[in-house]
Amino acid sequence: MIEFKVMTFMSVEKIMKAVEKATIQPTIKAARMVQAEAKKLLNKGGRKKVKGVIGPHVASAPGEPPKKITGNLHSGIKIAPTGDGGYIIGPTERAEYGEWLEFGTRKMKPRPFMRPALAIVAQKMGRLFKNLNIRIGRPRGG
Repeated sequence: MIEFKVMTFMSVEKIMKAVEKATIQPTIKAARMVQAEAKKLLNKGGRKKVKGVIGPHVASAPGEPPKKITGNLHSGIKIAPTGDGGYIIGPTERAEYGEWLEFGTRKMKPRPFMRPALAIVAQKMGRLFKNLNIRIGRPRGG
């Protein structure tokens, strides 16, 4: 019979913290990549000129990302921890209309920008991204 002992120079708590840190860093990096990609999509959005509240602007067609007009939606895309080791990314209450644009309403078809951003980053990161805990939604506060 073979016997062996495993000895460690670190406590279980220190090992758990090291593992947590090793998974949190890539998750935060990926969350920031999704945030940046969503902002890029907002800068590109729009196709045709229409009169708006702020004057003429280029409106997006259904299925395209919305066009940045005031910058509220663009600057309102935040990242927040979820409490379970993951992160949530999306527009805060400051730009609650972001949810209407993303998913549409009874009277307006969706102009998604967060889900396409998530898909673009997931494709770039491949299998690593599947193991990260990142969700699209509305971070609390802001």
